[in-house]
Amino acid sequence: MLIPLGTTLQHRKQPNVTHSLIAINLVIYALQWGVGRSGGLLSNDAFVQSIAQLFEQCSLSSTHFHWYSLFTYQFLHGSWWHVIGNMIFLLPFGKAVEDRFGHFGFISFYLLSGAVCGSLHTLVSIAPVIGASGSVCAVTAAFLVLAPKTHIRVLFVFFLIGFIQIPSVLFVLFFVLIDSFGLLTNALGVNSEPTAWVVHLGGYAIGFTVAFALLKFQVVSSSEYDLPTLLLQLKRRRKFVKVFEHTPKVKSSPATPLSEEEIVRATISDLVAKHQYETACDHLQKALLNNEQFKLDKQSLTLLGNWLMSNGRVEDGCKVFEIYLKHWGDGADAKDIALLLAAKYVRTLGFTEKARDIIDSYKDKFSDKHQSLIEQLLKEIQ
Repeated sequence: MLIPLGTTLQHRKQPNVTHSLIAINLVIYALQWGVGRSGGLLSNDAFVQSIAQLFEQCSLSSTHFHWYSLFTYQFLHGSWWHVIGNMIFLLPFGKAVEDRFGHFGFISFYLLSGAVCGSLHTLVSIAPVIGASGSVCAVTAAFLVLAPKTHIRVLFVFFLIGFIQIPSVLFVLFFVLIDSFGLLTNALGVNSEPTAWVVHLGGYAIGFTVAFALLKFQVVSSSEYDLPTLLLQLKRRRKFVKVFEHTPKVKSSPATPLSEEEIVRATISDLVAKHQYETACDHLQKALLNNEQFKLDKQSLTLLGNWLMSNGRVEDGCKVFEIYLKHWGDGADAKDIALLLAAKYVRTLGFTEKARDIIDSYKDKFSDKHQSLIEQLLKEIQ
């Protein structure tokens, strides 16, 4: 058993909606449990009977469909394990998604995702369905889009009990595979467990699609860690590698011996071309210790900086890009590098003054497409 306890993502807003949803679900199920213990529909108490009838009407079923049940079914559960299991997953992932979507955006996303999942269930099954699983699965998939490179702190219970950290991608994909396997075995008649697998898988698909679209169309502000940004960075790195690999190599004349600095420069460039980035970084660091004015070609600096940042070494990557701007600050790509540096300074390293300085230095070179991000960074600096 894998129980998520939290994520490595930092939050800036209080997750009031997430906490409220958890409280409401627990209170409602406590009331369900109490009504059930009192006899439910068979109770001699008229009040208990009326509450039990209300719960029946609020469940979602294609045979007794009410439009409002698309939302109310999300707050009903079949057992304590059912509600606690859903809330355990909602707590860590809901906090992260609410932080990015905002309170109103998050509750709208949560309820509408659950409604769409419920609609899918009514199309394929006549069995009634209750539970927040569709909404929670949507939130989980949205978290994966917003922060794919983070890790999940997990309580591991399987013969032994311990705490481990698992990459978010692996954790979410593990449960997607479990639900896919459940749907397959259920369709084949091997598994008779009354779990709404379509609701689960529909939630994952809806959450992933909606979160990706909101980031892509900038309805939700992007960050350096979300999936669209990572895909864009990967595309740029491949482009830089392609450009570098097709750059003609200039052969030195045998009559002109290379200087020591030229040899070091050629060595670093060759290491970068062979994707030996760690060794190339070590050589660059030594070269800078010997000569602060050491100059490396643009492609190598770009590839090194991107590699460092993609491997979590943001400060080292920023130093490489600072070298880029120092020697190649008048180039066509300098404004993009400057904007990347400013974003990292503000959102990762907290170097607000350095960010302000670099924005001021390149404010006349930034294009219109950069303005929205620049304005957002300036607001975050204040």
